[in-house]
Parts: sequence; structure tokens; C-alpha cells
Amino acid sequence: EAYYRWADQYYRDKNYREATEKFETVLSTLPNYRDAQNRRNEAYQKALRRVAIFPFKNTAGQSHKQYADILTKNLLNCCIKANLKYVSFINRANLDLILEEHKLAMSAVGDTQKANQMGKLEGIHYFILGNITQITPRKSPSTYQDLTYNKPYSVTDSAGNVVQKTEAVKYREYSNSR
Repeated sequence: EAYYRWADQYYRDKNYREATEKFETVLSTLPNYRDAQNRRNEAYQKALRRVAIFPFKNTAGQSHKQYADILTKNLLNCCIKANLKYVSFINRANLDLILEEHKLAMSAVGDTQKANQMGKLEGIHYFILGNITQITPRKSPSTYQDLTYNKPYSVTDSAGNVVQKTEAVKYREYSNSR
């Protein structure tokens, strides 16, 4: 009961993250406490921040067109892999639906006023936008690692028994990047 009151106080103070954590503490002790479940879900929804990642624009020239898509996908994947509890990322498919619903072109999204208007309508708290203005290819030197692989093999001994042995095979793995 004390944790529930503590969580309720955090909720009334609009500290929704702490309220969510305290309601979860209540639920770890009493999993069927329905009011705590409902209040935890309410607090979590209020603590949750929605972030839309717009496709990056390429202004570096046609020869580097693919880098904008690669950078956008890489950023979205890193954000999702970070597994942030109170952040929800809106991906390209959902973003396209939202833009279509509001009849906004991707070029108009760069306009801060239009983005703010759409954010208020859809409950999006933050936008990540970007431009690629210059790409300078640099080739890094090759690096290598000396590795060992234990290769198993079978041999027959003088008594006709099959004996398992391993042979250490040494090799070098090279990598290169740009």
C-alpha cells in the first residue's frame, strides 16, 4: 500500500517515469492489483516520448544518393536496438501513413511549423531530420587479426579404433573499410 501511495504521489506531481517504476514495484508484489495495473499503464503512456525519424535528404550529389537511405536506416536500427523503455520510434512505414493521412509532402515536413502541427496531431514529441551535405571518401588502411580454428578430425589407431583429434589451423582475417 505504501508503494502504491508513493507511486500515486509521483503521478500527481507529473513525474510519470517514477510513478511507472513504483507502480511496477507494487505489481511485482501483488501482480493482480488491477488498479495499480491501470495506473501503471496510464503513467507509462504519459512518460512515453514518441520520436519520428524522417529520411535524411541528400544534397551531396547524385553519385552519393544511397548514403542518405543508409544513414537513415542505420540511425533507426541503432535507436531501436538501444531498447529505451520510455521512447517509441516511428519508422518509415508508419511515418508514410501519417504523412499521407495529413496530406503532407516529404518536402513540407522540413518546414518546422508543419512538423510541429503534425506532431501535435499525432502525439509526436521529437523529430529527427538531417541533410547530407558532403561526402568525402577516405579509405582506411587494412587491418588484420591472427586467429586459430580447432579443426576436428578422426584417425584410426593401430588397434583399429577411431580416435577423435583436433588440429589447430592458424589463419589471418583481413578487414577494410571506407
